[in-house]
Amino acid sequence: MHPYPKGFLLLIALLICTSICTAAPVSFQAPKLKMPKDTAVKTKLLKKIITALQFRANVRAKQKERIVTIINGVFADSMIVTAKDIAHLNEELSRQENQHFDSLRSLIHAISIQADDSAAVVPPPSENKSISESEFNELVSKIIPILQQKDKEKDEPDDTARQEKLKKIQAFFNRPPGKIDTLRIGENVGRRYILHLGDSASVTGIHPFWMGDKYLNYNFAALSTLSFYGLTADGKTGQIKKMYDPAALKVLAAAQQANCNTTFTLYNPGNLLDHEPAQLLYIDSLLPVLQQHNVGGINIWFGELPHHDRDAFTRFVSLMVHYFRRDNNRRYQISVTVPSNDSELAYDLRAMDTLVDHFIIDFTQPDKKTAGATAPLKGNATRALQPVISRYLNLNIAPKKFIALLSYQGTIWKIGRNGAANIYGGTISYNDIKKRFPSDTAVFYDEVAAAAILEEKKDNGEISSQIWFDDATTLDIKYDYIKGKGLGGVAIWPLGADDGYSELWEGLADKFISIDTTFIDTVPLVELPAPPLTLWERIVRRFHIEKKAIIELSKNPCSVQSDQYRSDDYVMWITIFFTLITIAAGLFYAYQVRMQRLTPTLRKRLLWLFIGLLLFTFFCAGATMFLSKHIPWLGVTDGPDGCKPISLSVVVIVFFSGVGLGMLIMRLFVFPGLSKEEKP
Repeated sequence: MHPYPKGFLLLIALLICTSICTAAPVSFQAPKLKMPKDTAVKTKLLKKIITALQFRANVRAKQKERIVTIINGVFADSMIVTAKDIAHLNEELSRQENQHFDSLRSLIHAISIQADDSAAVVPPPSENKSISESEFNELVSKIIPILQQKDKEKDEPDDTARQEKLKKIQAFFNRPPGKIDTLRIGENVGRRYILHLGDSASVTGIHPFWMGDKYLNYNFAALSTLSFYGLTADGKTGQIKKMYDPAALKVLAAAQQANCNTTFTLYNPGNLLDHEPAQLLYIDSLLPVLQQHNVGGINIWFGELPHHDRDAFTRFVSLMVHYFRRDNNRRYQISVTVPSNDSELAYDLRAMDTLVDHFIIDFTQPDKKTAGATAPLKGNATRALQPVISRYLNLNIAPKKFIALLSYQGTIWKIGRNGAANIYGGTISYNDIKKRFPSDTAVFYDEVAAAAILEEKKDNGEISSQIWFDDATTLDIKYDYIKGKGLGGVAIWPLGADDGYSELWEGLADKFISIDTTFIDTVPLVELPAPPLTLWERIVRRFHIEKKAIIELSKNPCSVQSDQYRSDDYVMWITIFFTLITIAAGLFYAYQVRMQRLTPTLRKRLLWLFIGLLLFTFFCAGATMFLSKHIPWLGVTDGPDGCKPISLSVVVIVFFSGVGLGMLIMRLFVFPGLSKEEKP
């Protein structure tokens, strides 16, 4: 007996064949093999499951091992040959305790052993029935979430590091602008430095005028440049045509306030390239608009052009560049957006290389004939990132001069009569995709295109359409490729298409924002003595301290620690001083009344002065007792437990209420019994 099951050898042969076929574009005719009926059924089933898993495989390179593991480690040793086995596996995977990776392996291994033990027994016809499509789809739909959970566990360390980086970037915005920190590099020496945000590559966001105020949710820190789309002209006259509400230009001010560069995007006015006088008028009219809105450049995005416009377009760009750069006081940035598939060869990049700052390669135009991704990573030679970028780099233009323009919109493909998704149904924005599908909807991935796929189904479960789009996972791969090729950066179209969802902004920040350090100088870390304060500075400083303490005491005396103020000492000395003054004033008044025979008017004035001094002295005495830290039955004390929650404002109200009541009693009961000469 062979040490390995038949299914294992057949599967290995299948995998080798698949590897050879996918490794190089070589075609060959394999010889037809005659095999037993049960083996053919088994091979067909395993091949079908493997194909399904590969189609749904996650696109990250590090996660390709998942398919290899699941095939070699699980299915390679299995002998799933009957519909009964499929039904059994489906039933077991429906149990919650079996819905994890180790249980999947154990279940298939158990079925494998069971099949081995009964290999010599011919199964009854009821067990040899064909496997239905619904049973197969049910099995695959249950295996996929288990594999996704396994991937999630592997990705947790990377996701944690990413979140930590995003937290540091967010914390940067809470720092005071221009804050200088010091890093200790020795016992007594340190280096002063400033933190600032840097870009590992340029990030340009194109904001179309119809997005309105969605810019209020933009993370401008993740952008190097914001380009407003757009400006066009009348093709015959060259007059600027503004197709937007003037309020739409508020996005430029918001971007500039966030220290983000701004440009205008010019779109094709039609037959402008046929009239050079109209071009000159258009260019001349643009400069005041740029100056009015403090915009630093323009992006020329005319789309696919016919071949006969090749020289005219190059001349138009040359006219614009020389016009805008004739003033050496300001250098405007000029870029040209070129199609990924310039089938008409209308763009002479070599001629424009010395004129423009960047070429933006447009990967936002879908192939409306064949279902697939708008910007696949590989595959389509005229639209995929790898072949298109390689073709442009072969022009011997510096890679830093190229920027890849990616889309935040997906494409809808309806199912045709032949059962394939081949009818173009238009575009759909990222936020509309997120709104249409629940968060727990299974997302499939095409590994070659590095694209996400969602399926829409009818009520009967039949697939009606597919949506191909880029999410945070696929964009992450394309960002890595763009950076790895040394390109100047990435551009996004259209900004606002993900409004309400932050994951795409987080992906940009993670890939392209860095916190850089600029060292200023080296300084000693010896603490220098503080300069001595002048007498007036000490008085002002003490005044503010006591003022703050008095305000707190007037609200809640128990909230103030007894060592936080010295007002009790100050008020005590003021009380002693005015007590002596009041006693002296009283003796003086008595002497004058008794010995000098004062006039009634002078006598009243001296008496009112004496009464005023007496009341003020009593007030200071009351304040001294309240503020004193040594009187436990009133106000604040050294012991927190003995503090009385009697606020200073209450003491003041009680004091003046007593004074008012005393004056009222004097007026009603004392003054009527005095003679006119005796009344004060």
